[in-house]
Amino acid sequence: MSKQVNPVALGLDFGTESVRAILIDSAGRQLGTGTHNYKHGQIIDALPTSGQKLPEHYALQSPADWLDSAAVAVQSALAESSIPADRIVGIGVDFTSCTMLPTLLDGTPLCQLDQFAKTPLAWPKLWKHHGALSQTARMNAVATERNETFLNRYGGVIGLEWFFPKLLETIEMAPEVADAAQVWLEAGDWFVWRLTDVSADQISRSTCQAGYKALWSPQEGYANQQYLTAVHPKLAHAAAHCMPGRLMSPGQLAGRLSEPMAKLLGLQSGIAVSTAIIDAHSAVPGVGVADAGTLVMVLGTSSCHMLNSTQYRPISGIAGLVDGGILPGLFGYETGQAAVGDAFAWLINLLNQPDFDQITRQATQLPPGSDGVICMDWMNGCRTPLM
Repeated sequence: MSKQVNPVALGLDFGTESVRAILIDSAGRQLGTGTHNYKHGQIIDALPTSGQKLPEHYALQSPADWLDSAAVAVQSALAESSIPADRIVGIGVDFTSCTMLPTLLDGTPLCQLDQFAKTPLAWPKLWKHHGALSQTARMNAVATERNETFLNRYGGVIGLEWFFPKLLETIEMAPEVADAAQVWLEAGDWFVWRLTDVSADQISRSTCQAGYKALWSPQEGYANQQYLTAVHPKLAHAAAHCMPGRLMSPGQLAGRLSEPMAKLLGLQSGIAVSTAIIDAHSAVPGVGVADAGTLVMVLGTSSCHMLNSTQYRPISGIAGLVDGGILPGLFGYETGQAAVGDAFAWLINLLNQPDFDQITRQATQLPPGSDGVICMDWMNGCRTPLM
């Protein structure tokens, strides 16, 4: 009697510094993992193409890094697992958010065109890019003045790290880039688009990213054209004409793996590719929380605290409340801190320590709260007034 062979899923987790690949079979067994750092990491000091110094608060990334690192990570996971590639039946993608970029209709990032390779705002803006300060303030002022209902879902505040403030920043600070952009989208949606190689009108736009970062809801869609026009007419135009595709829930079939991407990753073409999800939010079902009432905390460069509920109850100061934003049929509440790992890295650099070992040993000798509150510094900015 032949031994049953369980199908295998590939997960790709795109973080701030690296991409991680994991192979899991249908019985829940982890078969192999691989991690590869991005060649350029966080682009925060200077553009790699020109050496041009970037303004303060900029944080960019290279889309070529995402592809190259994914290929290496997948091969590492396959090598560790020793399974044949044809056992993999599907791919899931999670990504930092809001990391977003402008492209042509065929998906080519504008930063890969010669005319824009040395233009910072043509590059993908990493989630922690904080260049849109004035644009965010204006979007909030106009939304408050107009009493826009979407504010109720976001604790009353549009976040600095979100989709439309970053788009508006490009419109105002690099109009030549905004005029050339034919598609604006989240990096997670872009990577799924690359995997499936569908036409622009068939792009799978994740309701998770759209709901938490782009003012979208199943009931109202994106922010209305009257509001966007009041902020800037070109913002309204971009929303109406440069965001093609289909809104789909994470886990829904986005398409099938294309031949070129199958060759790059070392996989079989034609396998299923899922709609993307935000990296932190993917951890909720990932740790086995599939129902309401359990808080999941994800700690990394920043932190995200998520809770599913059967009730819709807008709460002042939270980062987001999205119908089906994490799991279908439940309201997903999100809060968190803008700096966790980043804050620890700052401390290590400040104290000129090679690692955390000595500091950890010293800290364990102190009782909790023994020094009171020493400082409360909103590193990386403040996502909402209470976070």
